[in-house]
Amino acid sequence: MTPKIEKLEWDSDFFEIRVGQLNSDALVFCAHDLAEFDLLIDKSELDRTLEIDGFTNTFGECKLTFSKSIKKRNFSNKTPILDSDLHPITAEKLYTLAFESGKHSRFKLDKGFSNDKFEALYKKWIRNSINKTFASKIFYTEKNGEAMSFVTIKQFHDYAEFGLFAISSKHQGQGLGQQLMDYVEAYCATQNLKSIRIPTQKSNIPATNIYIKNGYTIHEQLFIKHYWKNK
Repeated sequence: MTPKIEKLEWDSDFFEIRVGQLNSDALVFCAHDLAEFDLLIDKSELDRTLEIDGFTNTFGECKLTFSKSIKKRNFSNKTPILDSDLHPITAEKLYTLAFESGKHSRFKLDKGFSNDKFEALYKKWIRNSINKTFASKIFYTEKNGEAMSFVTIKQFHDYAEFGLFAISSKHQGQGLGQQLMDYVEAYCATQNLKSIRIPTQKSNIPATNIYIKNGYTIHEQLFIKHYWKNK
């Protein structure tokens, strides 16, 4: 039988709290189910708010995953785009961009998580992207030794998915995001991948607008809500 609440071991260890994810079909919980958790996460295709005894819903977001079919095409970029496999970059040079990429994330906006934990999470994401645990490729641009923009992608059987994607606050409005997207599409076409998926938050209007402008459509919509144990 599928448990009503699955303990998220990685999250629990990293955040040093007891984190559980609700079974999407479970709507009623007994005290025994809830006793061992500090935070419950509900991910559902439905925009629902649950009544959970002893817990309060303090945060919710709508996560959108965009998708686009790709085909081979010519591409020329104004700014040199670097492949970290050929031009290694240190994690430290990407940390600020990582924080920028996560400013709309639930780990930033849910005040149940400290800013220190948010930054530690995204630093770990960068390190695990460089060592290829979380990503297959990192592409970036730089000027005078400073990273201006970057994107991480993970390749699957017939598609690739964006992980982190950000433009430095000092270099926004210069077309770097568009150039990176075009470059990734061209790269994925050379790898015979059929499509690209990009997750983001519905509240991130600038991102959703640029994806729609570039021919991406919504592949999946998921509502994520956090329920913290009452203190």
